[in-house]
Amino acid sequence: MMKKILALTIVVLISTVIQIVAILPWWSFLIPIFFLGILLPMEKWKVSSFPTGFFSGFLVWVVATFYYEATYDGEIIDKIAKIIMDPYSFFYLNFIIIYSIIGLIGGLLTGLALYSGFLLRKGRDILYLELPYNKFNVK
Repeated sequence: MMKKILALTIVVLISTVIQIVAILPWWSFLIPIFFLGILLPMEKWKVSSFPTGFFSGFLVWVVATFYYEATYDGEIIDKIAKIIMDPYSFFYLNFIIIYSIIGLIGGLLTGLALYSGFLLRKGRDILYLELPYNKFNVK
């Protein structure tokens, strides 16, 4: 359980720090998360990489959305609601759906980045075992 919390905390901190830097584009947090998937010993810790990445990404993006809504007096969420939602539907339901969509997008991106890094780390070991002939004898 402690390893799961540690992995979740590391992913949340790295993702948050990268998103705070205003110079970088919005997708730049995926690169360090991908490398975390390579570097963190998820298999040894018995931590599944996609759910950890998904939950941390969902958490970071929803909290960031709350922060930006408070900073800009809700103007951004209102504009998104006008674009996406039906103007006659229930007011609070719109915001719940918008936060869920934003969290889902962030969770999927972070989960796939962490899982891709994990698969690259794991795939290197599997690749050397399954090749019948290693021409260059590289490991």
